Amino acid sequence: MLKHFYKRIKRYMVPLNKGPGEKSYLKNESSFLPTKNLQERVKQIKDTFAPSDDLIIRDITFGSELQINGTLIYIDGLVDKSILNNSILRPLLIESREVKPSKGYTRENIYRRLHREILTTNEIEETNQISLVIDKILTGETALIIEGQEQMMIFGDTRGWKDREIIDPENETVLRGPREGFTESFRDNTALIRRRIKDPRLFFDSMKIGKITRTEVSLVYIKGLANDKIVKEARQRLQRIDIDGILESAYLEEFIEDCPWSLFPQIEHTERPDKAAAALLEGRIIIITDNTPITLIIPITFFQFMQAAEDYYDRPFIGATLLRWLRLFAVNVSLIFPAFYVAITTFHQEMIPGPLLISLAATREGVPFPLVVEVLGLEFSFEVLREAGVKLPRPLGQALSIVGALILGDAAIRAGLVSPAIVIVVAMTAITSFVIPAFSMGYALRLLRFPLALLGASLGLYGVMLGLLGILIHVTSLRSFGVPYLAPLAPRHLEDAKDIFIRLPHRLIQKRPWIARSYDLIRREPVDMDKKPDPGKKG
Repeated sequence: MLKHFYKRIKRYMVPLNKGPGEKSYLKNESSFLPTKNLQERVKQIKDTFAPSDDLIIRDITFGSELQINGTLIYIDGLVDKSILNNSILRPLLIESREVKPSKGYTRENIYRRLHREILTTNEIEETNQISLVIDKILTGETALIIEGQEQMMIFGDTRGWKDREIIDPENETVLRGPREGFTESFRDNTALIRRRIKDPRLFFDSMKIGKITRTEVSLVYIKGLANDKIVKEARQRLQRIDIDGILESAYLEEFIEDCPWSLFPQIEHTERPDKAAAALLEGRIIIITDNTPITLIIPITFFQFMQAAEDYYDRPFIGATLLRWLRLFAVNVSLIFPAFYVAITTFHQEMIPGPLLISLAATREGVPFPLVVEVLGLEFSFEVLREAGVKLPRPLGQALSIVGALILGDAAIRAGLVSPAIVIVVAMTAITSFVIPAFSMGYALRLLRFPLALLGASLGLYGVMLGLLGILIHVTSLRSFGVPYLAPLAPRHLEDAKDIFIRLPHRLIQKRPWIARSYDLIRREPVDMDKKPDPGKKG
């Protein structure tokens, strides 16, 4: 229903720009004509930037006899000054004393011989476009402009700013597995993926999105494994984004997901490089965004939100399979338990055993509010406490969540505002919601509890089933880049269904998931791993 509503109002929304995602922020870019005049080019760059103290323009003169004028331009705080001093300034100001006409140096060939014989930097790019120079300066690179030379040098390895160390991700902790997590550094994140997948087919399709922020975004996939149609669709959706700035990957998620009006997430998030690498090996695609440790994974299904990276590091049947059944049970309890309790105690008392019914009636004696008001009020109070605990500093947040919940529940029972059974129901619901590995899926289930409770209070179990049926219809209609949200159960694909309720040993997993639409479904050839080696056979 939400999907059809979105389609109806979409016609009244401002259409997205159909052009590429990279848009120039230079209004007078066409006036930047190639020139050999040093002062004119420096003035063009200086006039483009707003008056700012962090734009460093340093005039230098090198060559003892030729006296060649040049200008270094960079942004303070975005460059590594040790590389700048040792690999650029020192060779230009000290080692260039040997630049003499007697050794074959002239004003005509000085440009070519500089980065071949004098400069010691690794990444040197040449261009005559002022707009490209400005773009590179904004990313932490350094530009060198030489008088009389139309080409300008850009030193890419001077990028350097304070980065957060690579640490264990707090939101996806595991008992067994790598302790590395993505950071806010774009290049560190790509390196973490490269370290795990040493294959030349690993492809990074980078682009800049945001007319002002110019945020670097990379579409990462393995050629030959990822489906070209999904890759093309993802690239087109990213390129159609027309916005002034991208500050976090959530901006991209809202633009590229199939149904932004749905409560259910259609794109998976992760801070773990090993989880992102596993998705790439399955033929899926990841999206890395600069300045955020959250990486997006597409396409995705509902059941993959019930899986964690640790499932594939534990023993298959004892650990991982048991945990998956526990999570599926927790999902049902978190979503249905309050509504089910309200429905049976309000309309279907005959379903409750006699002793239990008497006990529940005794606990509700003296409570002035209807049962649904108790449930909704206590649920709302717990949500407020949970949100306050997240926003406060960690020591204070933990104390508030535990002490606040105990004091609030005990005080409400003593005051006769709620019954003890309601506190147990709401507490069980809150605890089971934390079992779900994906916090985005947990948010959706927490929000759906409220309308289900209202349906249970108004229509009983019929209302609860009606609400669940509506949720099922909506979830069945969802797609993630063309992949059905409930796959591999709807539509049914038995090969992938083996990895939903149980986790088979790695030796039995021979194919990649069908949902990724990978061109190469075979992960490994069948080999008899149980065959014992012959001790008498050599080699």
